[in-house]
Amino acid sequence: MGAYFGQKIMGLENNIYFQIALIMLVGLLAKNAILIIEFAVQRRHHGETIVESAVNAARRRD
Repeated sequence: MGAYFGQKIMGLENNIYFQIALIMLVGLLAKNAILIIEFAVQRRHHGETIVESAVNAARRRD
């Protein structure tokens, strides 16, 4: 949403390049979320609580 509002504020047009960039951004965000979940699952198997494993996985992917 920030990229879309930034584009509107700057007065840039919503062309195919911008749309492709947004799709790529969503893909990168999804990939990062999947990797955080994988790290959290691994840490959970090592005995951490759900909250600890989620926080530690997010910190490690930061």
